[in-house]
Amino acid sequence: YMGSKKAYVAYSGMKEHYNTVGYSKLELGPIPVGKWIVDQYFKHHWQLGPETFHIEPVKGTVYYGRLQFFIHEDNHRKDHSGSGGCIIVDVACRKDIRKGDYVLAVSYTHLRAHETPEHLVCRLLLEKK
Repeated sequence: YMGSKKAYVAYSGMKEHYNTVGYSKLELGPIPVGKWIVDQYFKHHWQLGPETFHIEPVKGTVYYGRLQFFIHEDNHRKDHSGSGGCIIVDVACRKDIRKGDYVLAVSYTHLRAHETPEHLVCRLLLEKK
C-alpha cells in the first residue's frame, strides 16, 4: 500500500514479448504503458476464468490500435503463456480491483537495481479515482 494506491507485480505478453516493449504486437503483447480503467467485470469469463476485467485506455494512453485487453488469471499450465497482451495477476489483486474505483497505471520495472532487460516485471498500480 502507498496511501490511496496499491501496487502489484503482474506479467503481460507471450513468448519473446513477455514484459517487453513490443506494444504493437497484436495477440503477443505486452499491454502498453499508460493508464487504464475497468470497462466491464466478469464474475467468471467463459474463456479467461474468474474475476476477469475488460479494460480501456484512459485518454492520453497510446494503445497502438489494440483494444481487447483484459486482466485475468494465468492459464492452467501457470507457465507465463496465458497472455496475448492482457495483464495476468493473482486473484488478490483482481479482488481489490473489483472492490474499488481505480485508475490502473501500467509500467515495466526491475524488482532489483542490477537486473537486465530480461528481468522486467509488469507493475500494476491501482490509483483511487
